Amino acid sequence: MKESRGAAARGNDSGFTLMEVMVALGVFLAVTAATVTILLAALATVRENADRVLAASIARSQVEDLRLAGAEEIPIGLSQAVVSGFTVRTSANWVGVAQQASACSAVSPGVDFIRVNIQVSGRTLTSPQQVDAIVSAEGFTPGEQSGSITISVGDNFDNPVADVLVTATDALHAENNFVVTTGIDGCVFLPALTPTGSLFLSIARNIPLPVYVTPNVGGTTAQAAISTGEVTRTSFEYAPSASIRFEPALADLVVPAGIGVSWQELATGALTREAVIAEPITNLWPTTNRFDAWLGTCADADPKEYAVAPGSFNLAAGQLSVVPVIGAVVNFTGLAAQGVVTATYSGSDATCEVGELELGEANENGELAALMPYGSWTFTSQFEEVSQEVSTEGPLEPLVSPEDPAVEIVFDLFVPPDASPSPSPTQSAVAE
Repeated sequence: MKESRGAAARGNDSGFTLMEVMVALGVFLAVTAATVTILLAALATVRENADRVLAASIARSQVEDLRLAGAEEIPIGLSQAVVSGFTVRTSANWVGVAQQASACSAVSPGVDFIRVNIQVSGRTLTSPQQVDAIVSAEGFTPGEQSGSITISVGDNFDNPVADVLVTATDALHAENNFVVTTGIDGCVFLPALTPTGSLFLSIARNIPLPVYVTPNVGGTTAQAAISTGEVTRTSFEYAPSASIRFEPALADLVVPAGIGVSWQELATGALTREAVIAEPITNLWPTTNRFDAWLGTCADADPKEYAVAPGSFNLAAGQLSVVPVIGAVVNFTGLAAQGVVTATYSGSDATCEVGELELGEANENGELAALMPYGSWTFTSQFEEVSQEVSTEGPLEPLVSPEDPAVEIVFDLFVPPDASPSPSPTQSAVAE
């Protein structure tokens, strides 16, 4: 009996199994991780709230400093400073009594107040702390013999563009020279300028990336005339540049090296530009007008010649547009394995100098598929000193969709030693 009780006691004291220990450890780690995550999130929230209170205090302090300095000492446009680890951006512009619109769009911009917008960002803030204020310009009166100027900068959608450096130089009146940065309204208004006809303006983006461009050459400069008692209005178009890259509409088909791409603005555009497959074109004005693109640069490669709409696209500000270009699918059969096919332009455009193009090598079954520009082409392949040539009867038919018929070129290059060459290869249209 004593032995039984001893055995039972030893059984109860055997402890936890390894599995039980692992499960308990896993539960402990999960609870600990959740608790630490909650604590870290709570600390981050407390830290951001403290920074937000401090940022609001800095913004109010900046407003008081501007009011003490006076309206004439406030820099017009955008200015930036670092205070206690925060970035403080101050946007200031003149405004009249009851004037709601920006000085650049107001009928009669006034000089009764300075409208100030202060944004404090940085440290742990997820969004800037913002304060708007009005500083009285009491006592400021432009001279009766002075003039004024508004300078507005907008993008391709007429949205205001901030952070644009505007530099003005006047060779005859040094007092008219100024350097300002457009604020959040994309506008600066400078009163009390000496009348002149020799004021030259230029703009440049303060922030290097993304690259900003104008719609035409010379769009970053302008000449302005200041007249007594009048407001001279100038404007610039400035937007993030667009880029395009052309790719074959059917990526699994060979496009011969040396075949270019044609593209033009609008369906009836007179100017046709050329590009290279897969090579980006950068620093383009992001116009929303329609563009057309197609494979080939010869005149008879234009799909519109065959009542087919080319690929269309628009340019997007600050973005790269990948544009698929359409062409004619040509299937080659009956080639020797690894046999090389070349193409020579034989169309109607006498000014088109394409030269001889190598389409690539056939597979082990003697097959090759290529994407070609529309028009007439002569195809040649060589194997063991046997060369055959074929020309399509008329232009290659346009490819409207991948399901459309393709042109099939049939070669027979296997010539028995004691037989004459086989007949010329033929062309037929078959469904892919």
